[in-house]
Amino acid sequence: MPEKAGERTVRRGVVIGLLVGPLAVALTVVLAAPWLVRAVPVDPPPPAAPLTVRGEDQSLSLAGHLEVLSDPGGGLGLDDLRSGPAAGSFRPIPGFLAHGFVSGATWVRIRLRYSPSDTAPAASPSAAPAAIDRLLEMKPPYLNELRVYAPAGDDDGAFVETVLGDGLPYAGRPIPFPSLVVPVTLRSGRETVILIRIATARTTALSLRLWSPSAFMTHATLDLSVLGAWFGIAVMIGTINLVFWLWLRDRVYGWYGLYVLAMLAGNLPVSGMLFLLWPSGAHRIADWLIGTALCAVLLFGALFTGALFDLRRGNPVLRGTITVMVAVGLAGTLVALAGQYAAIGAVIQFVAAMLFILAALLSLRLALRGHRQARLWLLAFLLPLVGGVMLLLRNVGLLPMIESIEYGNMAGALFHMLLMTLSLAQRVKQAERDWREAQQAALAAARDAEEHAQTLAAGRTRQLMEATHQLEEALMAERQAARDRTQFVDMISHEYRTPLSVISASLDVLALRIGSDMDGVDRSGLERPLARMRRAVHRLVEIVDVGLQRARIDVDGLAATRKPMALSECLDEALSIVRSHSPDRVIVLTEGQPMEDRATDGWAMDERPVGGGAADVMLLADRPLLTTVFVNLLDNALKYSPADRPVRIGVTMAEGWLRVEVNDRGMGIAEADLPRVFGKFFRSQQAQSMPGTGIGLALARRIVELHGGRLSLASRIGVGTTATVEIPALDMGAAGAPAVTGES
Repeated sequence: MPEKAGERTVRRGVVIGLLVGPLAVALTVVLAAPWLVRAVPVDPPPPAAPLTVRGEDQSLSLAGHLEVLSDPGGGLGLDDLRSGPAAGSFRPIPGFLAHGFVSGATWVRIRLRYSPSDTAPAASPSAAPAAIDRLLEMKPPYLNELRVYAPAGDDDGAFVETVLGDGLPYAGRPIPFPSLVVPVTLRSGRETVILIRIATARTTALSLRLWSPSAFMTHATLDLSVLGAWFGIAVMIGTINLVFWLWLRDRVYGWYGLYVLAMLAGNLPVSGMLFLLWPSGAHRIADWLIGTALCAVLLFGALFTGALFDLRRGNPVLRGTITVMVAVGLAGTLVALAGQYAAIGAVIQFVAAMLFILAALLSLRLALRGHRQARLWLLAFLLPLVGGVMLLLRNVGLLPMIESIEYGNMAGALFHMLLMTLSLAQRVKQAERDWREAQQAALAAARDAEEHAQTLAAGRTRQLMEATHQLEEALMAERQAARDRTQFVDMISHEYRTPLSVISASLDVLALRIGSDMDGVDRSGLERPLARMRRAVHRLVEIVDVGLQRARIDVDGLAATRKPMALSECLDEALSIVRSHSPDRVIVLTEGQPMEDRATDGWAMDERPVGGGAADVMLLADRPLLTTVFVNLLDNALKYSPADRPVRIGVTMAEGWLRVEVNDRGMGIAEADLPRVFGKFFRSQQAQSMPGTGIGLALARRIVELHGGRLSLASRIGVGTTATVEIPALDMGAAGAPAVTGES
């Protein structure tokens, strides 16, 4: 028996030595790496050749095509690197940039050459584009500041500066994405040089990849899906453990849930997802959140380890070690909350690595004693430990900048969470047995609650059916009221038409009598009033018709019967109607040039008819309805402008559209009221003292839309208002058949 116990002790010592030895060596190398890198001379590799980009290339890694220049003082500028002595000091590096923690700034130069596709037909060289657009993706996304200088268009000597980084607003990024992306244009037969300046308080590392826009969209979708899945799983695991803690009152679940959520919070700025979740404020808290979350990971991780292995009643040395780690994590969290994480960051990372090593050793000890769950614990602690060591080696420059390290670290953390959750689920079994006993006791109460709920549900159902019946009755009453209103308007329209017809016929008879009974007498003084009376009666008939259509807007819908005609027909009629009730007002008409280019003088409405220019262009229109639009706009312009100021009408034709502008120099409309002036019954604050119903503009816009056009307003308080009507012109076509140009 003593011999067997001694053999077991030896085997355990060998296993522990094999585990601890490499870890201790790795940590020693990590701590000594900055001095080793500076002390060992390295011959510079051969110059980096320009990377050739072909038209069919969808994704290209820039590893091995980077040239680097250190700027410890941070004083070099773009001009120094274009023509100064520093321009020849770039040295090529293998792979990507991984310089660790350095002071000042680091410059990276990339040279690209676009070559059209090798598969392009030789007989048609023009098939290959002279330039292509590509997207340059830069990682990691948590660098504080990157300044990217790319050529500006065809000018080889000009550069466009793009400033990126997690310390800058997300809205300033040219491509909204968690990683740092800038667009570049490559031109055939010309070398494109891109300069990148890196200034960061974290590790100076950079990987670059060139994407075609379509390939980047696929990559972005996949990348965001993976990150979203990772964060979703982390949130679920953290929440489940906190729920178990509240349910079972077992502190292991509580500390582990807080540990997972702290790890999730730290990865939000590291992965760049924080900028998608909070675009407007992520740059203000990114640095603070990384430091605070890492300290919180140490704090809750130490508390979880102590609870998992029950170290409060174990070895005093182990209990004291965990207590010290908890104290360091708590102090670090407080310091990080104050924004001073940089002063303690190295200590926190070192203690965190020691915590994972301790947890792995404790898991190994239990696994050797036959503890079944400890095997899962050992694997769960080793995976993130390996990923963390690789990340540390990369951060100090001992490992190259490999894109998979970031994903590998997150994958290790994911497997750690899954394995720990699987092992902790065993604790639920006991709670499940207790729950079954409590379930039996609560079954009777559940039945009573179910019966009570059924009673309440039946009552609610009756109330819902009654409310539904009342709603249906109200809807039917509303529909009947709408039909009654339409019938009433039809009746009123008929009653108006009858006397108007009598007046119109009487005017005709009166005109005939004047013509036959007053031979040789000057009849001009009577004919003009009679003509005005005829137009007034005709206008009253049209107003009745339009009023009927207006009343049906909410019921049957307004309909337009459009026929080919010249715009001048509607404008002439509208001007004649307005002239009849505002004979002293001046309306200035111009054609063929924009409103802002016209002279201050023009033709008064009494001096000439509309026509002879753009107004003679044909269109499909309902004459009464379209005349109503112009009458309403002219009435508004005259009503809301001083009597001594003219109203201007401009008619132009452009790209198949007729444009009529009615401009006044009146009181104007407040900017806040412009979006609402086309609503029915709305009147602006400036118009409250003037007569009106607030439906003229709503009706005008509806009529213009029925003609396939659009009506808009532009106004300034104290300056005036311009109403613009745009209607598609009529193209008669080659065969003489009418065809509407523009939208209808």
